Amino acid sequence: MRVLSYDPEHDFFFVDVTWDEYRQLAAEYEIDAGGADAEEVIEIQKDYRRELAEEVFDASYPFQQYLRDLYGIDDMPEVCLVVKRDLSDLWVDQYDHPFHHLWNGESPWIKIKPAAIRDLTELAALEPAERERKDV
Repeated sequence: MRVLSYDPEHDFFFVDVTWDEYRQLAAEYEIDAGGADAEEVIEIQKDYRRELAEEVFDASYPFQQYLRDLYGIDDMPEVCLVVKRDLSDLWVDQYDHPFHHLWNGESPWIKIKPAAIRDLTELAALEPAERERKDV
């Protein structure tokens, strides 16, 4: 698991998990996935990744590369979750949820140095290291 972005105003983390980690988390936590079970979420995310593989952000800049560059990671996330620090709110969201284009340019999310965690309970003590203070 990696923490990719942080919303200090609402104390939410944007967390990237693997397919297997998602299965484990879905069994342990109540994750809002729009009524889809774990396997359905994974299939939806796999389909979305395939779609994104064909999208271009700007000229010949592949959208998946754009996302990786924004997060400062080498590989594309598998499933992304928005997680409240106290774990009272968890939901599946799209890869680009924290970015300004979904927030009318007023995103509360900040770019952080990706932080590896083994368990969501580690969020309680996590103090994310800010990369830059710009819209993400």
